[in-house]
Amino acid sequence: MRIETPKLWLPRTGQTTSYADGDDGFYQAGNPRATRFVDNLNGTVSDRATGLMRVKSSVAMGAPFDAGMTWADAMSNLITLNAGAGYAGYNDWRIPNLFEGLTIADHSSGSVPPPFVAYGGLHWCSTSIDAYYAYVYYEYHYSYIAYTSAKTGSRPVRPVRGGRINA
Repeated sequence: MRIETPKLWLPRTGQTTSYADGDDGFYQAGNPRATRFVDNLNGTVSDRATGLMRVKSSVAMGAPFDAGMTWADAMSNLITLNAGAGYAGYNDWRIPNLFEGLTIADHSSGSVPPPFVAYGGLHWCSTSIDAYYAYVYYEYHYSYIAYTSAKTGSRPVRPVRGGRINA
């Protein structure tokens, strides 16, 4: 029995073989990767599947966003990012929550989805476990795995704004 799912906002995974009713190969639904991400030509990328706008490259934002920072510093650096006119003209940037962070990966290829600039590795998300640990997500290759990390560790950040996750 085929259950209808929302087809416009779900990302397409690229799985074409179905191993069980209801898996991604069964539905093959979602936003195609060729048209999912839109380069806004201002250092940001819009995601048609989630409604999120992401910073195109944490490297282009410079230190400390690319070099890494503690979880607390990531939270406080948003004040600077959102000051005045804000980054790319927006002042409502935030650190993605765990679910938002995981949606950036292209599971169909295991590579960087265009037009993002390659920068893999564990990135901070705003989802905190307790006073000492926070979740991080791995961009691009293994984003389905959530790790825990001491908040004193150094991680890069890729801010987001907007979105429909948890709406």
